[in-house]
Amino acid sequence: MLRKTLALTVLAALMLSLLAGCGGTKNAPAEKKDTAAPAAPKEPVKLRIWGGVPEDRGPLELVENWNKANPDIQVEYVRFVNDDAGNTKLETALLAGSDVDLYMTYSIANMSKRVEAGMALALDDLIKQNKMDVAGLGQYPAWFDKSYMLPTKIEPSVIWINKKAFDDAKIPVPTDWTWDEFADIAKKLTKEGNPKKYGAYLHYTNDWMQLVNTVKGPNANYNAKGESNFDDPAFKQALQWRINLEKAGAIPSAVEVKSGKLTWEGMFMTGRAAMMPQAAFFLRYVTDTKTYPRDFMVTFAPIPKLTKDQKEVFDSGAGYGDFISINPKTKHKDAAFKFLNWYVTEGMMPLAKFGRIPLHKNMVSDNLVKMLAGEDAAKVMDVEAFKKYVLGQRRYATPTKYTAAAEIDKIMQEETEKVSAGSQTVDQAIANLKRRSDQAIKDAK
Repeated sequence: MLRKTLALTVLAALMLSLLAGCGGTKNAPAEKKDTAAPAAPKEPVKLRIWGGVPEDRGPLELVENWNKANPDIQVEYVRFVNDDAGNTKLETALLAGSDVDLYMTYSIANMSKRVEAGMALALDDLIKQNKMDVAGLGQYPAWFDKSYMLPTKIEPSVIWINKKAFDDAKIPVPTDWTWDEFADIAKKLTKEGNPKKYGAYLHYTNDWMQLVNTVKGPNANYNAKGESNFDDPAFKQALQWRINLEKAGAIPSAVEVKSGKLTWEGMFMTGRAAMMPQAAFFLRYVTDTKTYPRDFMVTFAPIPKLTKDQKEVFDSGAGYGDFISINPKTKHKDAAFKFLNWYVTEGMMPLAKFGRIPLHKNMVSDNLVKMLAGEDAAKVMDVEAFKKYVLGQRRYATPTKYTAAAEIDKIMQEETEKVSAGSQTVDQAIANLKRRSDQAIKDAK
């Protein structure tokens, strides 16, 4: 009925218009009235982004910021746990296609698997069409032949230092040093007692690999032939360094860490370890004075060199993280990219409150330091040292090769634990690591 009425109305208006045109200028033109029904409000595009960060640690605030400013594109955050089961759940949803528009990946190994399975949209054309400022992300590695994801955060490593322990021992905080000097200081800072206070703390069994990474840079585990690189002298030097520290009692042994269920925060924040190499995420514990009340300030030193004459020191960690991608099966590619662009270049700040340092230059400022460390940061840590050594420019040992990477990591832990337990020598461990890793690479090809 409504459709018929609208049709008659339009026809009548047309006839009046024609008559007015034929009647010359004697009669004034009939007044036109807009009788069309108002258009129904357009439904917003709805997107879902899956991520592994707990909702209350930044993602919900981030999504709320977007939704307030973009009523035409509404985003929902779906949490998955970043473990094997959680990643399988995400991949199952990606294959189904209907429940995921964008998603986060937290390791290149998982990203590589998703790219090979066709679970990530190539972003290159969308980046060009939308003139996205990817230059603001710096010179991150080209992990794949196309941009199937973009890194959104940096994960710099630094030496975290108990300033009081150094002051009491009258040791100046280093600004340029080697791993051997790190070891010498760790021995001097070690104090027997109940509980014992260690000069340093290394959590992972294969943390000695940091020494190799700082000098060899990306893909240190592989040689030019595609085999393992563990016959390079740097690996033996690094493992021997760790074992010497264990024998000197300056760090808990790998066996003690595992059997005692020791943790970074449990050792450093309670004053049981005077220094440790660790990534920027540890800031969340430093600023938490309620859980970890203490009488010492935290300061920072750069990652040491392996040798005095080393010209360049790579950050010992992977460097880049929190990779964002678009599901190729999404029905809203343009809307998804609009959100991705905003997330990468300006939207990530709510996550900074919880230690995730945005990579894009648009978000690096004094305000970022306040968000990372809080308004009262100067009461618990050296803010200037934090800016210099955590937020300063560096080159990362970011790997781009992952053949049998998980198996090699397991082998490295097993062989290191045997040395720590006294059941084999460093030379035997390195020989076994080389032989077993070469076989794992061969099996994986």
